[in-house]
Amino acid sequence: MKRRLIIAAIVLLAGTVVNVAVAWGCAAWSPVECGTLIGDVFRRQGIGFQIMQSKGRTQGIPWTHVYWRTAAGFPALCLDGGLLENKISEDGNYVRKLPSANQRWLIHYEGTLPVHPVWPGFLVNTLFYAIILWLLIPGPFVLRRLIRVRRDLCPKCTYPMGESAVCTECGRKLPKQAGMVPV
Repeated sequence: MKRRLIIAAIVLLAGTVVNVAVAWGCAAWSPVECGTLIGDVFRRQGIGFQIMQSKGRTQGIPWTHVYWRTAAGFPALCLDGGLLENKISEDGNYVRKLPSANQRWLIHYEGTLPVHPVWPGFLVNTLFYAIILWLLIPGPFVLRRLIRVRRDLCPKCTYPMGESAVCTECGRKLPKQAGMVPV
């Protein structure tokens, strides 16, 4: 039982790592050319990502700051992030406001790399990738043990099972249906 819990924890941890990597990949490689402008909000959305740029006004001067919000993940959006850019209105150049130490934002080419979890999507994606990893990594070993038991072989060493409750070759306790020879 302890071994199964350790394997489950490792697979869930690996699922979390794959989930974050996929979300960052979706955010970093989202296509630049698609998008719609509605008023002062520019929105791009596709499979695995959603990027929104909103422009704000201060004291009647148009577009004095721009806020980038990025959400990413597949199959559900699971990570979110944002970055505020200030614009100097006299010469039209942007000056990026650097995040302070307590802001957990990673900057990429046009906004943020999302790092804040969106919990329902994050949990769904983590379980999705953990199940896939379990099917790819420990799944074949479980299937191999089941096939051996069906063939009346010891699940550990493939020695033919007899009438004993333990394997006569390796000493492992055999399943209950093992050794039951129909009369």
